[in-house]
Amino acid sequence: MKTSQHDESANTGSSRPADPDAVAQQSGKTVPKNQRQRQPSDEEDDDDDPVERLAAGDLLVGAAAIRAFLVELGIPRKTADPYYLKRTGRWPIGNTGGESGNLIASKRRLTRHTDKLTRGPAA
Repeated sequence: MKTSQHDESANTGSSRPADPDAVAQQSGKTVPKNQRQRQPSDEEDDDDDPVERLAAGDLLVGAAAIRAFLVELGIPRKTADPYYLKRTGRWPIGNTGGESGNLIASKRRLTRHTDKLTRGPAA
């Protein structure tokens, strides 16, 4: 009997293509680390993601809310001016836009930014 491409008896099991890393490992070849397929991870935090999921209660809206959170993180009240920090362009503070736009920020991003500042440059 001649088997065709669609004949199920000729099917070797899975319809998914083989993982290139697994095939290379089985054949004794190694794949350079920078050419391996990247698997998504829940632990990674990528700021370049166009769609970022915010945890419940993570969003701060308004200068007063952002200032209060920065003070809670240990930044002195006199220096915790959200408008100035946004103008510097180095802080993860945004604007909702429009004529009467509000400042907005993520608690998680502000916490991460202050952690980076307090850690200093990498050794």
